[in-house]
Amino acid sequence: MEEHFVGKVTQKLFLEKDGKVLLVQSAYDKSIGVWDLPGGRLHVNEQPIEGIKRETREELGVEIEVTGIAYVDQHRKTKNNELTLLLIYTAVLKDPAQDFILDPDEVEDVVWVKFAELGTYKSFGNIEQALRTHYKK
Repeated sequence: MEEHFVGKVTQKLFLEKDGKVLLVQSAYDKSIGVWDLPGGRLHVNEQPIEGIKRETREELGVEIEVTGIAYVDQHRKTKNNELTLLLIYTAVLKDPAQDFILDPDEVEDVVWVKFAELGTYKSFGNIEQALRTHYKK
């Protein structure tokens, strides 16, 4: 018998600018030195594109233009065995000159990374796989 998906939806961004992609270090994961993509979970009754725009406003204080969907993955989280659907969009800043206004409860630090240097930043396994797949590294 087939089982239907029941779990959480996590949305992330390949936010690109000048040949680089943005990585964030969350306030929760700084102690383990892991870098991630901006984004978070989809709320109930929220359209996916609106959800990723909301997450970006909350975490980084900027507006984005979503340009496509780049990666989809279903996995179980190691720490709690929670089934998760990961959606990663491509996006650009609506105003490339705007500075980030980081939410200190969410994001500790940000860095723009050249595509060729992505492998030097430790990230979660599914994010590393998405980066390798999308940027052919």
